[in-house]
Amino acid sequence: MNYTSYYAKLNKVETVAVPISISLSIPMGVIIKSYKKLAPSWSILSEYKEKHDDALYTERFKKEILGVLDTNEVAKELTTLADGKPFCLMCYEKSGSFCHRNIVAEWLRNAGVEIKELTV
Repeated sequence: MNYTSYYAKLNKVETVAVPISISLSIPMGVIIKSYKKLAPSWSILSEYKEKHDDALYTERFKKEILGVLDTNEVAKELTTLADGKPFCLMCYEKSGSFCHRNIVAEWLRNAGVEIKELTV
């Protein structure tokens, strides 16, 4: 099983999976692996901060980020990055908040990747 979570839970994440950042930046002092292909563009993020439109963000993210990626290739690259161990995709937003990692998790699940929000 693979997971998603947020940086404030990093200590707990590290006990069950390899944390991999999918955000544009990583908090100061945090040293983890990063997979920028799944990060939103500055354009998408800036527009979201201005308009706070979840539907527009989702539409753009799916088209501009996920739409140019191959799900199977991404799954393989994440598994390789995690050295074959379970991975946990990390970003800033708390569980239950609107967040691109939930869009990514759904996209991966639709391709048969087992992934859920880590609730430790």
